[in-house]
Amino acid sequence: MRGYFFVSFLTLYFYFNLLEKLRQKSLIGKISPQELLMELSKVYLISYSDDEVKLSEIPEKVEKIDKELNLNLFPKILQS
Repeated sequence: MRGYFFVSFLTLYFYFNLLEKLRQKSLIGKISPQELLMELSKVYLISYSDDEVKLSEIPEKVEKIDKELNLNLFPKILQS
């Protein structure tokens, strides 16, 4: 039961952290935290058999959000 509350706490913390970042950049009316997570979920980390790791193609909208919020989620090293 404690694990459930811990995961719930982390989720709530993460959600409000995203919400605060959106508020700071005045994007709260344009995109919600749920929409932000949905857009970010379109990027995948791909592992190849020769131990090479790359990111899938990053959509333009996701790149724009990453730059606007200054998240730096996608390192250039992993981009294909």
